[in-house]
Amino acid sequence: MRFIFISDTHFTRTREMENPVWLNRMIINEWDEIKGGLIWEIKNLKPDAIIHCGDITHFGTKEDFLFGKEVLDATGIDWYAVPGNHDSYTEEIKNEMQEMFGVTDKDGFCYSKVFGRIAIAFFDVCKRRRGKHFFVGDSELIWLENFMEENCDKIIFLVCHIPVRHKNVIANHGTLNCGDEVASGKVFGHYFDKMIGKIENVKELRNLISLNSNVKAVFSGHWHINSLYSKNSVYYKTVPSVCEYPCEVVIADCSTDRIRLYNKPLELINIQDTSIVPEWNNTWVKGAKKTRDTMIFI
Repeated sequence: MRFIFISDTHFTRTREMENPVWLNRMIINEWDEIKGGLIWEIKNLKPDAIIHCGDITHFGTKEDFLFGKEVLDATGIDWYAVPGNHDSYTEEIKNEMQEMFGVTDKDGFCYSKVFGRIAIAFFDVCKRRRGKHFFVGDSELIWLENFMEENCDKIIFLVCHIPVRHKNVIANHGTLNCGDEVASGKVFGHYFDKMIGKIENVKELRNLISLNSNVKAVFSGHWHINSLYSKNSVYYKTVPSVCEYPCEVVIADCSTDRIRLYNKPLELINIQDTSIVPEWNNTWVKGAKKTRDTMIFI
């Protein structure tokens, strides 16, 4: 069984605007070209499902969501998603997603899909408390606990937008650009965890995960980097952005006794080159080799 994970597509209908700059240039103005490569790649890989780790849209509008839906539907593969912080600018997209994925609880956003012996939970961690840090709601935590109990005989994957656990990205010369601030790549992980990428009550979520040995992997996005962190036999994977260097998808090939987790760039070399800001030397967002291809034994 094969799953393709994508994240931070920031789908945007063509507008008169500059490509925004984050870690490198986020090439949302090139979606007409990117979508052809993404659709071809997914069709060629023939996954059982596409799983989107959030920030489907850039501006959080229904127009952009429907454009993204049009692109993903064109693959001919079933796809599932969680809302990201950009998708949560208004209630509009979350309402669309609740209807699309059969979410009936208006106070929370969580649903699940079972693929043979693999059960996947999708839940929202992009609510904001007092307009600052993100948090996972009580209804999501209760639902998640029940989901893990009900699927105690299966391999469990969890999907949310903000990373649940991370290891600092180390770079000798890399830089992080955030508005008017530029920070060394060495403090990248710390910066995100403490400032703009933190789940306020993440310890509750981690504790809940630690109680279930069937949880094998937790997939997130948000940081536009590739990262892999292992703790207590659970693998925490940060899926990079499709529309920012290195423009990759993540593949999970699942067999009876192991899961191979690996990255694959889209066949869009010119797009990748367009994204890089050479003076920032931000090729380190690609991650070390061991974070790009690993084996999880079941």
